[in-house]
Amino acid sequence: MISAKTPCAVCRTVLPLIGSSADGARICGPCAGSPLTFACRTCGATGDNHNARSCRRCALTDRATKLLLGPDGTISARWAALHAKLAASDTPSATIHWIQATKGSRLLRQLVLDDIPVTHEYLDTLAPSRTVNCVRDLLVRCAVLPERDAEYIDRIDPWLRHLMADAPPHHLHVLGPFARWYLLPKARRAAHRRGVGQSAPTTIPSTVLAASRFLYWLDSQHLALVELSQSHVDEWLDSGRGHYRYLYPFITWTRTHGLIPTGIRAPFPQYPQRLTLLDDDERLHQLRRCLDDDDLPLALRVAGALTLLYGLPVTTIVQLRHDQVTTTTTGTSLKLADHRLALPPRLATLLKRLAAEPPTPHEVLGLRKQSSSLLFPGAAGTRPIAANTLSHRLARHGLAGLTARNSARLALATRLPATVLAHLTGIEMETATKWNHRAAHDWTSYLEARLPRRSGT
Repeated sequence: MISAKTPCAVCRTVLPLIGSSADGARICGPCAGSPLTFACRTCGATGDNHNARSCRRCALTDRATKLLLGPDGTISARWAALHAKLAASDTPSATIHWIQATKGSRLLRQLVLDDIPVTHEYLDTLAPSRTVNCVRDLLVRCAVLPERDAEYIDRIDPWLRHLMADAPPHHLHVLGPFARWYLLPKARRAAHRRGVGQSAPTTIPSTVLAASRFLYWLDSQHLALVELSQSHVDEWLDSGRGHYRYLYPFITWTRTHGLIPTGIRAPFPQYPQRLTLLDDDERLHQLRRCLDDDDLPLALRVAGALTLLYGLPVTTIVQLRHDQVTTTTTGTSLKLADHRLALPPRLATLLKRLAAEPPTPHEVLGLRKQSSSLLFPGAAGTRPIAANTLSHRLARHGLAGLTARNSARLALATRLPATVLAHLTGIEMETATKWNHRAAHDWTSYLEARLPRRSGT
C-alpha cells in the first residue's frame, strides 16, 4: 500500500514521496525526475493509494464488485444495497482485507454464485457458526434481510438441529420436546417480558448439552430413564461431568412429565448466603470516576453511573433507547417502565452526550451503522450490546457490576420504603421489599404518617 499524508518538500503536493532532495528532504516523483505520480487510473486521485494503479476507494469498489458478480456477470438487484455499503466503507483497507481473506466473504461469494433468494430460513439450514452469524448481521444491516424480533433466540433452533443430527432416536424423543417445547418457549416469554436481548437464551445451549451428555452417560451405564435413581444423578454430578444448574431443568422437566421416578432431584450445591457489597468509600470513588474521568469510554461512564447510583442491572441498561431520555426546562429524566427517573445534572450531561454521539464504525468492515434507537448498540448496530460483554468491559476498567448494583440498592433501601424504591428503580415490588428487609428498616411508621387521617381520630 502506497499512501501519502505529507506534502512534497518542493512542490507541496500530497503525493507518494519516492525521492530525496539535495538537502535530504522527501520529494515526490515528478520533483525527483520520475514520471510516476501514483495517480489512480480510475479516478485520478493521488495520496491514498492501495497500489501503484489504484487508490484505496477504487480498489475497494473493484473488490466489492467482483465479490458480488452473479453467474451472468452482473450484480443482481438483491445485492445492490450491499455493494453500495461495502464500497462506501469508512475503513477501505480493512474491508478489502475482509473481502480477500475471510471465511465470511467466501460464504457470501458462494451465496451469490448459488443465485437463490437468501432468507433467514435458508441461512438457518447452514451449519451454525460465527461466520454465518457475521454474514447474517451484515445482510441485515444492509437491508438485504429483514431484522428478526428475537435474533438470539431464533439462532438456537439451527444449533439444535445440528446438535441432534447424529443423536440416537431415543435421545431425540426426549431432547427435542425438552428444548423446543420447554426451553425455547420459556426464553421467548422471558424476552417478551424483559425485551429482546441475549440474556434469555444464554443458558439454553449449556442446558441442552448437559442433558445430552447425561443421556449418553446413561447409555454407557446401560440404564433407561425409567430406571434412573437418585444415586445415579448424584454420581454423574459428583464425578464432574456436568453442572448442577444446567442439569436441574432437565431433571425437573423429565420428572414433571413422568419420564423418571418422582423422587429424583438434581440438587443445587449449598453455598453460604452472602451478599457481595462495596464499601461506601469505594462506591463513591467509582462513581466519581464515572462522572469525572474523561479517559473512560463514555458508554461505560454512563452504564457505571446508572448502576452505582440506582442499582440498575446491565440487562436493563443495554435495552435503553434514545426515546427514553427526555430533557425539559425542569431537567433530564430517564423513563423506566411506567415512570420517569430524574437524573442529577452531571449524569444527565453524560447521557445526553452519549445519545448525541455519532455512529461508530463496524469492528471489521467499517460500515457506518444505521441510525439506531439504542443507547448501547452492539457491533451489528441493530441489537443491543450483550449484557455479558458490557459487564466484562466495566470490569476491565475497574468498575464493579453486581457488587455495585447490590451496594446501590442497599443504600437506597436504607432511605426509601419498598413502594418508592420499586417506583424509582423500576424493579418489582417483591424485590424492593426484600431489599428493605436486607437493610433492616421497618417503614410502617412512614406509611402510617403518609395515610390521610380520618376526622375524629
